[in-house]
Amino acid sequence: VLVIDDPSIARFWMIRDPIASGCPLLTRKNPLLAMTFTQTSAEAQLWVQAHMVRLYSGRADLHLYIDGVLVNIFITLTNTNAWYDAHISFSGKLGVGTHTITIEGDMPNAANPWGCGADWGSMSVLLLGEPGL
Repeated sequence: VLVIDDPSIARFWMIRDPIASGCPLLTRKNPLLAMTFTQTSAEAQLWVQAHMVRLYSGRADLHLYIDGVLVNIFITLTNTNAWYDAHISFSGKLGVGTHTITIEGDMPNAANPWGCGADWGSMSVLLLGEPGL
């Protein structure tokens, strides 16, 4: 349990795709989820956790990028066309500036296997730092 007595040192976001439809999603897209924000004070601790379901036979990976840099990969592999809920996370330091976090699927030559409406994929972002964050 994380208790924060001073709300000026923490920011939290929950991101879902409000226009997602279809199971898997009817349209192929990357990024699957994204957010951009500005860190205005000193260096902060970033925590990101995301998940998204996929329907696929074989290997399909979920990628997490921060400012265009790949920071984590979650590998999924099933022998049959099956649903799998992929979870991916990252924590690290983040400096002052504008930052973009994206979740992407790695299926450039296949139909989109990721997502199922707005309820089967989300990204949580927590930023902890000095007062005035």
